[in-house]
Amino acid sequence: MERYILNCALTAVDVLVVGGGPSGLIAAAEAARRGARTMVLEEHGEVGRPAHCAGLVSVEGLRRLGVRGSEGFIQGLARGAVLHSPSGLEVEVDAGRYVAYVIDREAFDRELAGRAVDEGAELRCRAKALRLLMGRRVEGVEARVDGGVEEVAAGVVVDAEGARFKLSRQAGLPTPDPFMLYPAAQLELKGGDVAKGFVELFFGEAWAPGFFAWIVPTDGGCRVGVASRRGGCRFLLERFVKKHPKASTRLRGAAPMGLAGGLLVLGGAAARTYVEGMMVVGDAAGHVKPTTGGGVVFGGLAASVAGEEAASYSLNGDAEALERYEARWRRLIGRELSWMARLRRYLSSLSDEGYERLFKAAALLNLGGELARVGDMDLHALTAFRLSINPRLAPLAALVALGVLKESFKAKPIEGWGRRGVGSCLGR
Repeated sequence: MERYILNCALTAVDVLVVGGGPSGLIAAAEAARRGARTMVLEEHGEVGRPAHCAGLVSVEGLRRLGVRGSEGFIQGLARGAVLHSPSGLEVEVDAGRYVAYVIDREAFDRELAGRAVDEGAELRCRAKALRLLMGRRVEGVEARVDGGVEEVAAGVVVDAEGARFKLSRQAGLPTPDPFMLYPAAQLELKGGDVAKGFVELFFGEAWAPGFFAWIVPTDGGCRVGVASRRGGCRFLLERFVKKHPKASTRLRGAAPMGLAGGLLVLGGAAARTYVEGMMVVGDAAGHVKPTTGGGVVFGGLAASVAGEEAASYSLNGDAEALERYEARWRRLIGRELSWMARLRRYLSSLSDEGYERLFKAAALLNLGGELARVGDMDLHALTAFRLSINPRLAPLAALVALGVLKESFKAKPIEGWGRRGVGSCLGR
């Protein structure tokens, strides 16, 4: 730990990153690599604690981020998923190869922290940003550091604080849709008779209203979680573990090792992610897959751009860097986020009967086999497009498309979709 928690004086830096999660650390590494004096403020005592996610990251996603799988943070591998309908129907997706890592988020975050420090960034834990320092632009932050309050001047602030939006609001920036912030709770369990190599998702109003419950196998146990549009996730999680007809029998006897909670940002990206002197990245900007709540890959892709443009803005006085940051991340993931947000609103609106219709159609049309062939764990909108052009899946595609269209009338216009957008994201 001493390797990267530095006791540096907080005075003035080129790039100040608020938040020591994956997005903040990736942005810090990119900025420091380009010669910017970079500092990360992390409010907790250690990077990676407390953990807030299921720790399932696609192999391709890590490749896109330029992060190689390491024994230091990999706890398991997944080759597919089993989806359970409210009544117990199952759809299995088996890629026939390992397509995802189950990672130890604490170790993963420490790995990213070490990389940032190796590039020259300074990282300070127990340093909580209290408010922005505002002049003609954002000029830094006031932070509580080890019990005292200090001001940190910065050429640019990168807000990677997660789903709090405190600094974004202070800067007058819009935040992701507040009606699509879903509370979540997760248990780390030792033991249990779970399917190795397969993630399991369980749908149904009785277990996870508006979302799903999950079981992610780990080495020697599993992670079990629930998210819900209604809240009450700890109660729902306990109920799922003890009473779900399938899950409870397989989890019986498993020993709880820890409980975590948080908010899933499922409404898509914020309408604007920069003001003069500040840019927003990661969960705080809505760089999260609305379909599943995963934010490591999309947040990391945007963070790479943020770090590069933050260095250009602070070192070179590049007045267009902030606007360029937003344009670039939208080219990378903006269309995906927009389409996924519509799909999430549709899925969240489904009743149990609606899910049963989808599952029956999926089983009849062998959707699981087609998903294994053309699916992408990160690019769900692209996956939906690939499925929709398969004539055999036309009935299911029409059913989903009508539901998405209905929900789209309640949301803002969708960003454009085209071959160029898909290619730019895949090529990153």
